[in-house]
Amino acid sequence: MKQEAIPGTWSTPIDSTLVASSGIRYALPTIFQDSVFWIEGRPEEQGRNVIVQKKAGEKGLDILPDGFSASSKIHEYGGGAFAVDQEQVWFVNQKDQNIYRIANGQVEFFFGEDNHRYGDLDIQGRLLVCVEEELFNDTEPRARLLGIDTKTGETKFCLEGPDFLSTPRISADAKTLAWLQWDHPNMPWDSSEVWTASISPDGLNTPSRIAGGAGVSIFQPEWSQENQLFFASDATGWWSIYRFADGQTKLVLADTNSEFGLPQWTLGMRVFGLLSNTKLMAACAHQGRWRVHIKDLNDGTKQEVSLPYDSLFHLTAKHNKAVFLGGNSSTPNSVVLVESQGANLTVVAGGKRPDSSVLPFISNPTTIEFETHDGDSSYALYYKPTNGNVDSNAVPPLLVKAHSGPTGATSRLLDYRLQYWTSRGYAVLDVDYRGSTGYGRSYRKALDGNWGVIDVLDCLSATDHLVKVGDADANRLVITGSSAGGYTVLCALTFHSRYCGGASWYGVADPIALAQETHKFESRYLDSLIGPYPEEVELYKSRSPFEHHHRISSPVIFFQGAEDKIVPPSQSETMHESLCRNGIDTCYRLFEGEGHGFRKADTIKTVIDSEFAFYTHLFGLTEHVETVEIPLKTSLETD
Repeated sequence: MKQEAIPGTWSTPIDSTLVASSGIRYALPTIFQDSVFWIEGRPEEQGRNVIVQKKAGEKGLDILPDGFSASSKIHEYGGGAFAVDQEQVWFVNQKDQNIYRIANGQVEFFFGEDNHRYGDLDIQGRLLVCVEEELFNDTEPRARLLGIDTKTGETKFCLEGPDFLSTPRISADAKTLAWLQWDHPNMPWDSSEVWTASISPDGLNTPSRIAGGAGVSIFQPEWSQENQLFFASDATGWWSIYRFADGQTKLVLADTNSEFGLPQWTLGMRVFGLLSNTKLMAACAHQGRWRVHIKDLNDGTKQEVSLPYDSLFHLTAKHNKAVFLGGNSSTPNSVVLVESQGANLTVVAGGKRPDSSVLPFISNPTTIEFETHDGDSSYALYYKPTNGNVDSNAVPPLLVKAHSGPTGATSRLLDYRLQYWTSRGYAVLDVDYRGSTGYGRSYRKALDGNWGVIDVLDCLSATDHLVKVGDADANRLVITGSSAGGYTVLCALTFHSRYCGGASWYGVADPIALAQETHKFESRYLDSLIGPYPEEVELYKSRSPFEHHHRISSPVIFFQGAEDKIVPPSQSETMHESLCRNGIDTCYRLFEGEGHGFRKADTIKTVIDSEFAFYTHLFGLTEHVETVEIPLKTSLETD
């Protein structure tokens, strides 16, 4: 029988152990002959990234032995950490960032130097291309594109000059190289260019810009077997797919108010591929949902492929097969193989749906569109409190989630980190504030000059909307976010008084310190989000929670990785110390061996249980539910 219970105290099988065990991360699915390869990031192996191969009709096999982890650190976010050709696998080893080769089951060193990092690997015949970063103590890393002979390890060419280089791709005949480049202060989703150059024994010749430039973002250059170059461009305001052939560029695939592209936070990102010389398969986002289209390049017809997924990433295709990462609100991320133009689907890895003991506790999201403070529209995913053992009409507490980036987006994937909350009686609101992707360039650029303002106000407007319609308790509102989302959290608590408290996961507390300390990739990101530094230092001060810490009156809990190079621990530490001095209930949890994003199972369990205990304490519910101990402090002397 269902029982009455106070929202926020409901008993649930979705505990932190389930959250951690479901946290396998899949990346870079790749097809080679009859095999599918991918990377698994495994929390139970301390976050190690394992390359897995699955041949048709066989079980998946780990081909990366213990002691190795495939992970690039270029731009700190990495990506493109392995490539396959001729039954050999090349990968970037996490520990030393050098390139290794797996051949006949053996791992051997292939290429690399100290103080260098590699990523975005591509191979064609005897040529391996990659992005290289050379690290210096007192200046920014230097970016290069390298071409390396796979037999001798000899460097065949080296391209440098732009501040950033990515996505080197070799044409099918190995005669031409394509790549992306951009310069400070741009991010790749602001302004970037696609270039090509001919490959000869002497190196790269006749470099030529194909598309992109000021105010245009290019994404994923991709060659067909006929040596035609495809890429996505947002020249029209929406990422659409173009083809460059015979000196002409032509739009080949677009869909109304849909994005065939993503912000390139990591290397090797993809949304489309060539099934054949005449068939293009591509995924696009439309208001938070992903769909797949096949375009016939001969007759121009387009058809939507019916798939049981509304989240799709890393789509790649060749030889009439495609593989991607897919999921939906009741299915976690999966490696999916598609054959016969979508008629045959095979879940290669992941995709385990909740069993019968968990399914009654799963909340499915609803997309809501709400009016912002200035009369515009914004979006969010709303998760209703759901528990198969509870019958309650009580208005629930609300957990508002601000996604990272801030140039990012929410996801409809089944995420047990969210279900942890809704199954306990919390409503969850995952906000796609203006500045998010998937809604066109103008929506994405609305955050320019307004970070810490519009994102916060949109979260507040979404919160007010739920309170107004009776889906959230106005007296029990909390906000959480990681990285840039943590900055939104701290700004909301500093400059507004709507929320009872919040949690910052490795969040930005002081944009001034971030502009001075952060890594090369994002070192000029704030030029667009706030303004040029130090010219606009007073604006930075006005947007800094640290500079205005005395205005925070609500409790805050901080979670931080000790090895974070993107948002250094000093951001959370100084904010925590300031709140202690101000007598505010606060907690700071530092995790050794963790960087920007938590990878270890024990860390994941500790963090989510601690955040739950923190809110339980905040709402005075400790006598109704068992929680972990939270070392709350109100002064530095109690440390």
